Amino acid sequence: MSAERTLVVLKPDALQRGIAFEILSRFEKRGLRFAALRLLKVDRAMAERHYAVHKGKFFYDDLVGVITASPVVAAVLEGPNAIAVVRAMVGSTRPHEASEGSIRGDYALVGLRNLVHASDAPDNGGGGNQALVPGRHPRIHARHRSLDDRGQGALLARCAGLTRAREREQRRGPLRSAPVGSLWTAG
Repeated sequence: MSAERTLVVLKPDALQRGIAFEILSRFEKRGLRFAALRLLKVDRAMAERHYAVHKGKFFYDDLVGVITASPVVAAVLEGPNAIAVVRAMVGSTRPHEASEGSIRGDYALVGLRNLVHASDAPDNGGGGNQALVPGRHPRIHARHRSLDDRGQGALLARCAGLTRAREREQRRGPLRSAPVGSLWTAG
């Protein structure tokens, strides 16, 4: 079976609550591989392109407002049936309807603050996804290849290091964070 790629965006509320790497680790534990990972601040124009499919709906302005509030983590995940697997793991858009065990079912409480955006098609929203992750989505530029085992281990070590840094921050005060727009990719 060939691998499929999909875009996942951890929204500002996931980062603000300090559960971003916990959510990312769920995807990796499931067997999906990271093809690209990026911390970025979404500006209004990028958000409007990304959510163009919802333009004109009553929640559109709030949706754009939430994702532009503070930085997000954009990731391209790869694996067999990645789109369907990720959508099932994320759960229903409305957190109160999400199944227990799904990301939204376990962590989210209210509508727009549902922690995660997960693409429902290889190129949903036209060109909107291309703005969030470098290269073309779902076909990422050649330098953004899948991780080898060493690369995945490095990501886990980085996650563990950030968890330790967060614990130190709680004890001693804030550390400097990575600059917004930092890009981590495989290869």
